[in-house]
Amino acid sequence: MKTLLVVLCLFLLAFAGLATGVMLRNKRLRGGCGGPAKGGCKEGSGSCSCKDEKPR
Repeated sequence: MKTLLVVLCLFLLAFAGLATGVMLRNKRLRGGCGGPAKGGCKEGSGSCSCKDEKPR
């Protein structure tokens, strides 16, 4: 049980560090451009890119 609590605390500390870094950089989180589920992408073709997407 003690090991579980130590691991949980380590994960919480890591997430807090990541969240602090995002807040200090003042950058907005962005989603992906859709990937293969969007329809304009064929697997293995390498034609997928986010260049044509508008920023959110």
